[in-house]
Amino acid sequence: GGAKRTSRTRARTRTSADAEQPKSRSKAGRTKKGAAPLNTSILTGPNGGGGGGGESKLAPKLTYDKAFPFLHGGDASIPKVILLTTGAGPAGKNTPGWFTSVAVKYKKGKKYDVMFAHNAEEEPAGISRNFKVSEFPAVVFARSDGAGGGRYKVLPAATLNTFMKVSDNIKTVVNFVDDAKARSLESISTSDDFAEMPKFPEPRKPRKQADVKYAALTEDNADVDCFGGNAVICVIAVVDAPAGDDFNENAAMAEIAKKYRNDPLSFVWVDAESNADFIHPFGLTPEDTPRLVAVKSGKRNRFTIYDPEGALDVKGASDFLDKILGGDARFTGMQALPTFEPSYLKTTDEEDEEEAA
Repeated sequence: GGAKRTSRTRARTRTSADAEQPKSRSKAGRTKKGAAPLNTSILTGPNGGGGGGGESKLAPKLTYDKAFPFLHGGDASIPKVILLTTGAGPAGKNTPGWFTSVAVKYKKGKKYDVMFAHNAEEEPAGISRNFKVSEFPAVVFARSDGAGGGRYKVLPAATLNTFMKVSDNIKTVVNFVDDAKARSLESISTSDDFAEMPKFPEPRKPRKQADVKYAALTEDNADVDCFGGNAVICVIAVVDAPAGDDFNENAAMAEIAKKYRNDPLSFVWVDAESNADFIHPFGLTPEDTPRLVAVKSGKRNRFTIYDPEGALDVKGASDFLDKILGGDARFTGMQALPTFEPSYLKTTDEEDEEEAA
């Protein structure tokens, strides 16, 4: 009788034990609460690895055309953080899991102390180019002034790549964000470790509200108003303008820009004499004025030129632009877009002769 009771007792013990959730498994299995263990594997690949799959709601993918509203839209006082990666392969295009883990720390209920996004380097590289980042992965902390400007700071690739564990990356980026976040826009406005916010193209407005896109081309707006902006084609008026905007074609160009303000065109002008290096890749010299140069930038850089053979008028320019918009214009390929040299770097022939002497 004692043996039977012992057998029944053991059976009941096994049954009750089986009904309970297992409290632990092997080291390679799950944790006490049944959750997968934190993956602190070695970071692999050029992007810092750490896994991650697809779109992250806390750190969504960011493209060049959405950079302005992300940085300056909504509550502009909220700091923004962008992870920049190479975009090579599936892992590069997805938001790494460790970066999402960082973003979680700055979400308080439905509110965000900091907003996060991920940009896989585009072709041509827009966001990384504007923030002057060429090595990946890198993290950008940006604080907007609410008017399209502000300040930013970069956590470089060299800093992130020195760490071997995902947890170390998380800790490093959190410290970086916390330190930058603790400082006001006023305190970083003159700080050497923060740089001036680069320009990004503003979202295109509805047709009825479209602004006239016409300005002098400068080193500050070359990548926004001409190459890489919302407009598909940049129309450059090459003119003789030694006295600034007081040149013969200015009124006609303003009228042309207004006429085509709802089309994917942007209009700028340059003085041929002081920008000889800029117009040279188009096969032009300072004597070749006036000219209109229409440039398509992107994976394949191309241009076409209109020579009015005299004074520039609205009708002749309109015929040229209508052919482009209608797909009938012939473009010439070019390997690289010209760079606009800042005025303070330009020298005159007289200055060159003085230096030589």
